Amino acid sequence: MDIINALLDEIYEGRFPVAARERLLSHIRAARDTAKLPRKAHWDEKDVVLISYADQFREADKPTLASFSHFYQQHLQSTFNLVHLLPFFPYSSDDGFSVIDYHQVNPICGEWQHIAALHSETRLMFDFVCNHMSAHSQWFRHFLALDPGWDDFFISMPPATDLSAVTRPRTSPLLTPFAMADGETRYIWTTFSADQIDLNFANPEVLIRMVGVLLDYLIKGADYVRLDAVGYMWKTPGTNCIHLPKTHQLVKLFRAIANEVAPGTVIVTETNVPHKDNISYFGDGHDEAQMVYQFSLPPLVLHAIHSGSARALRQWASTLGTDRVGTTFFNFLASHDGIGLNPARGILSEVEIVALVRDLALEGALVSYKNNPDGTTSLTRSTSPISMLSTNSKMMMTRVCVASCWHTRFCSLSQACPLSIFKASSVREMITKAYAPQDTIAPLTGKNTQCVRWSNGSAAAIRYASRFTNASAP
Repeated sequence: MDIINALLDEIYEGRFPVAARERLLSHIRAARDTAKLPRKAHWDEKDVVLISYADQFREADKPTLASFSHFYQQHLQSTFNLVHLLPFFPYSSDDGFSVIDYHQVNPICGEWQHIAALHSETRLMFDFVCNHMSAHSQWFRHFLALDPGWDDFFISMPPATDLSAVTRPRTSPLLTPFAMADGETRYIWTTFSADQIDLNFANPEVLIRMVGVLLDYLIKGADYVRLDAVGYMWKTPGTNCIHLPKTHQLVKLFRAIANEVAPGTVIVTETNVPHKDNISYFGDGHDEAQMVYQFSLPPLVLHAIHSGSARALRQWASTLGTDRVGTTFFNFLASHDGIGLNPARGILSEVEIVALVRDLALEGALVSYKNNPDGTTSLTRSTSPISMLSTNSKMMMTRVCVASCWHTRFCSLSQACPLSIFKASSVREMITKAYAPQDTIAPLTGKNTQCVRWSNGSAAAIRYASRFTNASAP
């Protein structure tokens, strides 16, 4: 507990209330005594992660998690030994990333017993959506109602406040007006959308509540915990409000709590930012995330495929090094958000990035933008419906060394499912076939062809006719 206490003193500069501290520590001690599910001591090259929404597969009159579990056992278990379920909680927008209740399972998906049943078959990664929650949540309703104890749970700012330095991942307004119970209008910090209200970690009560969420996930057996949008957690007006020192201290606190309660739990940070900022979440190698998403990989692979040259990909890969002990990259080719472009900055030139996006847009890609402090907008990511990615790319596989994805959002198991032809053994063979180092990549040909060749000799190449198509929702 010494590390936890020291971090509380650092974050709150010695002003964390004594009674609140004891309440927090008692929750941690109780969770430590309750969390008995064992964790794998360390990851290795055999760990292959399936990333999926919990409502991926649907059958009439059956919770989607039950359908998913059945499909997993029948078709996927021999290849994937860890499942990352994207947020499976009640939500109001953003496909689950606007959580209404952190402690409940979305009724469409099932109940905690269905999570437990799946966990009996595989290890699980949970999403800890720690930066924001739904405007429809009970917490935010308490805040709007001016209920005692809920003031300062969220961040109010006068609308004239100069927030021009704040890093913006979206073009939506940073401050959103809400009517309070007394008729006053308050302008609330909303980094991602008007429905996603940023939490105020400067309030110790918010920290206690959010640690309670983390403890609940550890008790329920989360082997990996993904910290969503973690870089924005701490806000200080006048700064860029991303990657602030106290944000890193919060990550250290979450890591220390996981170590105390459930040793072996892997903390994974999701920071879709340039490489140097991304790897800062490794901390000193022992005190922050064990894994960070390898966000530079997807846009560089996309650029290599599109240009026919792996030069930039090879040069970047040669700088990564293999001497890490206790940390590693979480490699993937696409996420539910598409392909982020910010992480390619400093590796590809701005001219190359703009040209890539221009060409993909002509082929039907969807492009997201963000607001810059000077009032301009810039590219953030591309969600491409061309052969490599799909606009509905919602289910992915990934491993510590290699990643790929396929295209679907919903599959109705009462109909012909496009994934029913999937053979797990062929996927393992597909994603582990190594190619010799090579700078040239054959241009992508054929509507349903995927081609990836990494040229650093330690990665793999994938070239196959994709059998997977977009399935319509039942």
